[in-house]
Amino acid sequence: MRCLNCHQEEIPSTAEYCPQCKIHFPSLLRDVLAQETLLRNQTYRLDYALGRGSFGITYQAHHTALNEVFAIKEFYPIEFAMRNQVNQSVIIPDNSEHSYRRGLQRFMGEGRILAKLNHPYVVRVHDMFEDNDTAYMVMDLVKGRTLRYILKKQQGNRFSLPKVESIVGQIVEALTAIHQSGIYHLDLKPENVILTPENKICLIDFGAARQVIDSRRMETRLFTENYAAPEIMTGGELGPESDLFELGMMLHQLLTGKLPPPAMKRLNEHKNWHPEGLIAPWDTLVMTALQLNRSDRPASVREWWEAGFQSLQERNGNGHYTVAPTIETLRGQFPLSDLLQEGMQKRFGRGVIRKVLTLSQDLVVVIAAGGATLFQLSTAKALWEVDCPVDCGTLSPDHKLLILVFQQWVYIWEMSTGRLVQQFQGHEQPICHVVCSNQDQLFFCGQKSEIVTSWDAISGESLKQFFKPMGAIAQLAVSGSGKYLATGSLDGNVYLWDVERGREICSLQGHEQSIESLVFSPNEQILASGSRDNTIQLWSIPTTKPLKRLKGHLDWVKNLVFSQDNRLLASSSGIQDKSIRLWHLSEGQEIQRFQGHENTIISLDFCPQNRYLVSGSYDQTIKVWDVVQGKEYRSLKQHHNWVYGVACSPNGKRIATANNDRMIHLWKVTDGSEAGLLEGHRDAVTSVAFSPDNQYLLSGGWDHTVRLWDISLGMVVRTFSEHTDWISAVAISSNCKYLASASLDKTVRIWDVSSGWLALLGNKSLRILKGHLDQVTSLAFSPDSRLLVSGSKDQTLRLWEVDSGQEIHNFSGHHHNVKCVAFSPDGEFLASGSWDESVRIWHIASQKQIKPSFIHSSYVNTLAYTPDGQFLAAGGRDGLIFIWDVLSGKQIHKLHGHTNRINSLAFHPQSGELISADQDGVVRLWRI
Repeated sequence: MRCLNCHQEEIPSTAEYCPQCKIHFPSLLRDVLAQETLLRNQTYRLDYALGRGSFGITYQAHHTALNEVFAIKEFYPIEFAMRNQVNQSVIIPDNSEHSYRRGLQRFMGEGRILAKLNHPYVVRVHDMFEDNDTAYMVMDLVKGRTLRYILKKQQGNRFSLPKVESIVGQIVEALTAIHQSGIYHLDLKPENVILTPENKICLIDFGAARQVIDSRRMETRLFTENYAAPEIMTGGELGPESDLFELGMMLHQLLTGKLPPPAMKRLNEHKNWHPEGLIAPWDTLVMTALQLNRSDRPASVREWWEAGFQSLQERNGNGHYTVAPTIETLRGQFPLSDLLQEGMQKRFGRGVIRKVLTLSQDLVVVIAAGGATLFQLSTAKALWEVDCPVDCGTLSPDHKLLILVFQQWVYIWEMSTGRLVQQFQGHEQPICHVVCSNQDQLFFCGQKSEIVTSWDAISGESLKQFFKPMGAIAQLAVSGSGKYLATGSLDGNVYLWDVERGREICSLQGHEQSIESLVFSPNEQILASGSRDNTIQLWSIPTTKPLKRLKGHLDWVKNLVFSQDNRLLASSSGIQDKSIRLWHLSEGQEIQRFQGHENTIISLDFCPQNRYLVSGSYDQTIKVWDVVQGKEYRSLKQHHNWVYGVACSPNGKRIATANNDRMIHLWKVTDGSEAGLLEGHRDAVTSVAFSPDNQYLLSGGWDHTVRLWDISLGMVVRTFSEHTDWISAVAISSNCKYLASASLDKTVRIWDVSSGWLALLGNKSLRILKGHLDQVTSLAFSPDSRLLVSGSKDQTLRLWEVDSGQEIHNFSGHHHNVKCVAFSPDGEFLASGSWDESVRIWHIASQKQIKPSFIHSSYVNTLAYTPDGQFLAAGGRDGLIFIWDVLSGKQIHKLHGHTNRINSLAFHPQSGELISADQDGVVRLWRI
């Protein structure tokens, strides 16, 4: 049985209530015509009811002679209609007869309008007749769901840009045909658009429609206030611009998950409204469609649509393109719309390198945690940037498509325009590897999964699945022609597949441990596999015979790449080796070795003509190696790894990040560019804090030291080195008298610097605060500088008096490491975040927890109050940021976009924007 209210399928026929929407079935079905009911002189037989609304009931039926299936809509206004249970006729009370007749005329008018239309995106009416004292409309049976239903199932109640473009483009075609027929729909909304399983739309419900000759008639109009144009509600003249307004409302909803303010509200409030968080051309399309004056909107829906995309294709920073750009000539920054819709404003740092792909001797595409960048190696300039969270990615062989993957999601960018053209879930598990064939066929393997999925990159359609129940798949390779797929598993076996048939050809056995790398030679005659057993195996294709076994690496073989002339194979290994080895294939001998990276090499690629080899490493450098001369040719460092701490200067102009590369990076808030480096720590920097006067910066690191920097000079002016273990947190009091540091040595130390920042009075701590039973992980001064709070791995937070160094109170209640603490801006409350996945609020005066815990989805690493204290943000190990309204306790935001755990949060003191830093080296600025 099917619920007519929510459309839930496969409900037991004995059910009294719908398990989905809880509606009472006997009441819902009371007036529904029974199955096998015959209509129009036994021409149509009803199969079952499909749905019902305020003005009618829709049935599936079939033609008794032709056996064709149709949808039949019965006019049945639920407000006053009743069913005669004897002869099935509709009974209308006398006092409702006039309203009923007027509604019936509208219903018949809708049928006549639809009968004039013959368009693939408009529901087609085949017949109309009167029976049972009401009217029936016989239409095509459209399989699918309404956009309203589908939207509710989407994350954020919105669609991806490619899907929005597809849906709205079809609606534009439908409206163009309708308007050319002299008809206006006048009730466009997601409920009136059906989306089929083939992603085709169908416009329905023309009950409010008007013909051109009726556009000035003053009579009661049907409309939906949240979508309707002003002239529809005020009795003004109607036109195609009226439909465009409703389409603009829908477009904004499909893009953001939210409706703009209704037209009448905007009219009454006299406020200028502009869409937020939309990129070109969507911002222009929405704004143009939602002009309150009908004359200010385009009269042609198609011209409106085409003009928006034409302006995008023609624009660049200096004017207009004369020819379509390519991946090499494209310029600009292209952020993922999902990030903008969540409020992301800027990105500081590109994050850790994932993959390096060469276009020429001087141009490389670097895929990193924060997105993808085209670099010119000779100048170290970034020519274009795609801002998108990335776990892995690649380019199509023709370099026309950029494929980026984050968790299970796949984002495909068209590199002639920088537009996102496809977005879909590529696997049930987080995707760990992706490859692309010359036919733009994509293959994905998921973490700890035995399934490889394949998709068409152009259409975004799922193709096949390759399943091997013997072990999780760790690596993939596809031959250039797309004929063969190779999968490497954790059990050390390599499996060769026939892609067209989706069948396994054979298993290649020879490695003793997990497969770490796979690659086909350009001529498809050799498959190379690298393993955790430190060896490389060459296999003949298609015979699958083992050819040679290459030995020499001292660690896992992480990367393999063939030269384009099929003569050479380059390989790289893990951190115990850090070398690149060059092998002559015909001889099976190592002929060259390149060394210079300081960490694991994670990507290799030959430049065209095979003269140069490019490598990317976890040391965050990109190196170019001269294969002929056997030496390093060029090096580039434009990426950063782990960010442990972040702080914003009190004047809001600069952001400081504490990085694993032993440096403190300074960034301009205005444009996101790097403004300077502070070098001096001998190991990773863990935390940073600005002085209230913006002149100094305090830092702590793994080298057990706390350092005070003069920012303008870029120099250390004081070094404090009494701690005996890593520094986990630092802070400066608001009165500029005290510095504080927390350490894994279980102590908190306070230094008095009230006699002047630069006075060298000795660097001994004023007080050592002892009491924690385990590592101290966090600390914060109260706004009035009188108190200090510290959090510890001992699951407590302790409140100290700064002047005396005495412990005031020990707050307990967490069940795991207390990782972060913060004072509310008014100094009355404490917030603490723990690895027990909770955030707790404590009232200082009463020394009690005052609210139920806020629950995160993972370990809480960091938290921060907004400057006004209204909201509290917490970042977790899963990369998510939760934001709660402190007073109500309600979660108001959940921010995605980071690829690794959130290590630090801070709010901009003036704008209230949130700054977040993650373990993959990406810092983002969000508008809350």
